[in-house]
Amino acid sequence: MPFSLPDPITSDPWHRHLYAIGLITLLWNRIEDHVDYLLKTIGGPVQGLSDLVVGKLGNVTKMHIILEAARSEWEPEGLAQLEHFFRAFNICRQNRNIILHSRYAPDDAGEPVMTKISDKGVARTFSSDLAELTRIAGEMDVALWHIHAIIQVGGTRDRTWRSLHASFPDRFLPLPWPEIPPLPRKLDPLPPQEDQPDG
Repeated sequence: MPFSLPDPITSDPWHRHLYAIGLITLLWNRIEDHVDYLLKTIGGPVQGLSDLVVGKLGNVTKMHIILEAARSEWEPEGLAQLEHFFRAFNICRQNRNIILHSRYAPDDAGEPVMTKISDKGVARTFSSDLAELTRIAGEMDVALWHIHAIIQVGGTRDRTWRSLHASFPDRFLPLPWPEIPPLPRKLDPLPPQEDQPDG
């Protein structure tokens, strides 16, 4: 079933867009919570560190630490799941950054348009069509489901579980890995508008 936004209280396009952006923010925060959990449980040198220390690390750094630790701990199928999730995570991260760090202004029809200024001062305009924001929220929902499933299944295949399975092979059975979902699609900037000639 395709992802859809519930009907908001008002049909005002700005309210609907703010609702979608709020949902994207909520989903992104949940994804980050799951990544932090992974970091603190399989994160090699930062395993067991406090929330305060983990919170100071950037998402790209967290991703590299987790993958490096998983390469020595996880079986190939689990590592493939984790690598795929982090490819999706990176696209979701970029989309979220565009959406939350853009300036919003109405276009000629009064619809919200996003303009993101790059670090080099280049302005790029993105569609903030409600269907596009709904798509991004749906892709984040899938990424959240995927990392949750990876954590659940990984918990039945870690070192502690393997020792229990060796002692009680009929009682400690591994959960199957989930089906790998499609990757999200990155937000593309709209082509620059050309000046219309007079007359």
